[in-house]
Amino acid sequence: MTKPEILQEKSEYEIFWNKVDGSYEVAKNKKQIIDFYLGRNSYFHRNSDFGTHDTTVSFYSLKAYSKKYGNEQMLKSLKSDITNILGNDLTVLEFVMMLNYIWMYLVNFYENNSRKEFEIEWRVEKEIRILLKHHIEKFDNEFSNLLEVEYLSEEYFYVNLKKKLEIIKNRTGIDILEETGNNDIDYIDLKK
Repeated sequence: MTKPEILQEKSEYEIFWNKVDGSYEVAKNKKQIIDFYLGRNSYFHRNSDFGTHDTTVSFYSLKAYSKKYGNEQMLKSLKSDITNILGNDLTVLEFVMMLNYIWMYLVNFYENNSRKEFEIEWRVEKEIRILLKHHIEKFDNEFSNLLEVEYLSEEYFYVNLKKKLEIIKNRTGIDILEETGNNDIDYIDLKK
């Protein structure tokens, strides 16, 4: 007996996730890392709430990369990518997207670690913290006189950026802008 025809074909859902699984690796090979993280061109995945790029879909691809090459390699790439991208002039929305990747790694480690998706605790490096602070200071100056905030405007994302920093601190216990005690340690491998 053969499977019904509908079961023999891959669903649109399976095709989508199979494409997403490898999209980070494709972006890396094609040197399209900024496009991948910021959801440009073929890497754009629409967030149904805001119409902006859904970073959770891209992060899913980073998790698939981690499963294939290991958590240490993925974290090394993530840190390098974030450092390089934060070295650019970003809009508030682009900055919030980059902050989301840090947030998702930390939450997956601290809150979802019972599933052991990540074995390495990431302590955000001094260089990344300096770049984060630089952008936040720039946005603080740019939006210092906020009286009104229009939905989905740059000001809206600025306000959400401030909330995101508080959420990260409250949910993980980490103030990613604060200096850490030992700047020589970037991560701790819990396997050891």
